[in-house]
Amino acid sequence: MSLRVLFVGGFQKIGKSGHVGGQAFACTSLVESDWGKTINWHLLDTMAETNQKRSFLYRLKKAIQRFAEMYRVLRKGEVDQVLIFSSAGFSFVEKGLMARMAKRYHKPVMFAPRSGLILDSMENSKWMHNYVRNTISLVDRVICQGESWQEFYQNLAGGPDEKYVVIHNWISSDPYLANVPDLSIRQSRKEMKVLFLGWINQNKGIFDLLDAAEMVRDLPIQFVVGGNGTHFEEVLKQIKDRKLEGKVDMRNWITGTDKMDVLRECDAFVLPSYREGYPNAPLEAMASGLPVIVSAISSLPDLITDGVNGYLFEPGDAGKMASIFTELAQHPEKRLQVGKAGRERVLTNNSLENATTHLQRMFSDLTK
Repeated sequence: MSLRVLFVGGFQKIGKSGHVGGQAFACTSLVESDWGKTINWHLLDTMAETNQKRSFLYRLKKAIQRFAEMYRVLRKGEVDQVLIFSSAGFSFVEKGLMARMAKRYHKPVMFAPRSGLILDSMENSKWMHNYVRNTISLVDRVICQGESWQEFYQNLAGGPDEKYVVIHNWISSDPYLANVPDLSIRQSRKEMKVLFLGWINQNKGIFDLLDAAEMVRDLPIQFVVGGNGTHFEEVLKQIKDRKLEGKVDMRNWITGTDKMDVLRECDAFVLPSYREGYPNAPLEAMASGLPVIVSAISSLPDLITDGVNGYLFEPGDAGKMASIFTELAQHPEKRLQVGKAGRERVLTNNSLENATTHLQRMFSDLTK
């Protein structure tokens, strides 16, 4: 008989607003994997239709509907284990209550906190700090997106080492390898294009990127910005005010074949975020052979060795960002070298097969 698992997560590959979520990919790829096909899943979709602000009453109504569904499944004994993927804020509160409900019905709970914004929630609220600690304490396994998160959660809540399982975020690398099979084509380009993909808001460091773009105004470097969000219009205004129209190409969400095209078109990738869990975009860029320039936060230093398979800088340090852009623009052979190393890192460290192997072992341990 197949193991029956209630999986609380996000399963819409593209949200109604057009955004593509890393959490949705993570959840759906597990379910659709060869290993996932051996599991009898009950999927409980908690993915928001949009990242734009929604009323508390609207979110509460949706949460109550999900709790009712979870209660029905647990009461009827339709599942053996519970796997929960959580973001920050309201999402974490909801998922923490779900974990408590599952434990009330004596179900093993595997809990995967997947947002760097959890740190902000804890810093801004003593209640939230205690709630996160208590939630982590009561679950059976905590799926950590890197060694830094493993250390953080174990220091927060205690417990044995085996409770905290490191599973680096995963992607399917094959499409990116096929999209850019020969990395050397980028060396002959006279102009370097730097790609940003993500939400357009202050947390993603978009205004720091504009500062860095100003600093390299006179160099043959162009920026392609793909995404949308709360500061999209403000960024457009600042591009005009700073006279960066010919420097920064603002696009909306770039998905599907368009994303593959832009990954092939560009020469480097940047993500100057202040908070992250373990973002997909740098993994996709590395699999495409792009040297990545990212802020040294959360799990990114677990993934990247500075100057070897990517570049790290402190969040908010636009000057450092600009100096890395300058070095890569002046040394195309360095772009190729670092891009190749980044691709190798993702292939060995961030495969779906690695993730499913860890999960299979964890499910088996909790079945005993």
